[in-house]
Amino acid sequence: MSHTLEHAIGDAATERHELGHGVAARLQAALKGSTVDYSFPGMVTVHLRSGAVARCGGPAIGWLVDVVRRPGADPETIDVGIADDETDAERIADALTRVLRRR
Repeated sequence: MSHTLEHAIGDAATERHELGHGVAARLQAALKGSTVDYSFPGMVTVHLRSGAVARCGGPAIGWLVDVVRRPGADPETIDVGIADDETDAERIADALTRVLRRR
């Protein structure tokens, strides 16, 4: 029983991980001049062309965005309005892109 449960948790984690990579790849293509990184613990980090840094929650912890406009500044937290159960990487990336292009 415990082996089956561990496998089910592993499958869900793998799906979330792959979703994060898909979102990051789409953001990289959409935000020209920016650098996008997806890494542990499931955060998508975008170094925007403007110099601001955006940390996007990711599939494991929700898609809120924290934007820091300059080093040491307080972050601005933005609720992008993406449902926690959204699994379409294109829809997620589109919503994040709309918010991040204004930063």
